[in-house]
Amino acid sequence: MIVSYIVGIIAGLASTTQGSVNARIRDMIKSPYITTLISFATAIAALAVIVLITEGNLDMHRDDIASQPAWILCGGLCGVIIVMLGIICIPVIGSARNVTLLCFGQIMAGLIIDNFGLFGAPVTKMSMMRAVGAVLVFIGIILISYEGVDRKSGQQFVDPRVRRYLPLAVLSGFACAVQVAANGTLGEVIDSSSKATLISMTSGLVNTFFIIAAIYFFAGRMALYNTADDREIKKEDLHFSFHPLMLCGGPLAVVIVGGNAIAAPLLGTGMVTILNLLGMMVSGLVIDATGFLGIAKKRVTARKVAGMVIMLAGTFVITVM
Repeated sequence: MIVSYIVGIIAGLASTTQGSVNARIRDMIKSPYITTLISFATAIAALAVIVLITEGNLDMHRDDIASQPAWILCGGLCGVIIVMLGIICIPVIGSARNVTLLCFGQIMAGLIIDNFGLFGAPVTKMSMMRAVGAVLVFIGIILISYEGVDRKSGQQFVDPRVRRYLPLAVLSGFACAVQVAANGTLGEVIDSSSKATLISMTSGLVNTFFIIAAIYFFAGRMALYNTADDREIKKEDLHFSFHPLMLCGGPLAVVIVGGNAIAAPLLGTGMVTILNLLGMMVSGLVIDATGFLGIAKKRVTARKVAGMVIMLAGTFVITVM
């Protein structure tokens, strides 16, 4: 049981680390779209090996899937939204804030999905305790997102781009909730959560390829590239070269998927969600404080920590009580 708790936290740590690794790769190659493509490709390769070892085949039960509604495969597109928006948002708003806003979006969307039984999820009606938990989560987000005031000048610490990116981080959380519901149903249909994840990632890779192709065709090659600080990029500035970090996405994805697969049967989905969130928040604060992998340092304040604790409490109320 102790190992399961540790594994659940490690899965959360890996999730945040993966986002920072992707943000660093984007900084090197100047393209969030190509970075997303690399992330999916390495994750698919690593997970395919794991599936072959654990299940002995890559049969994806196409006939079973074909008889299901089309939304059962929307997890791939949701994955594109999650990865791409993480790559775009983290350099601007910081790892800790991105994580908490994503979790906020996921929790709120999860409550809606549960209440109405969307995407094949069992119906769990809104209760007073769940509403209290949602309020706590919202209070936590307010504390974390508030910019603060410079005591000397009296000016608020506001990066003019931050407010544009905050809704994107919440949107990625909504996509995460939809992905969990869709992939959960897909896993039940084919009786394999690992294969369901592999199918979802393959769909994400295909969707990313089509997005890149569409941008290239309609807007030109340079539209695929940008920098975290919105500096103009010239063609002579683009020098693609391999870096070992580009191989990290796959192993980290396996840690996330495998860790949750190990912990969930023993601890339950609600507790694993809490452990994931704990690992994500702690690692987010560490990444912000240290500037891990060249990510711009963000101030870690008592208000942010308090907001995260309140968010954890709200999540506990929603998922466990």
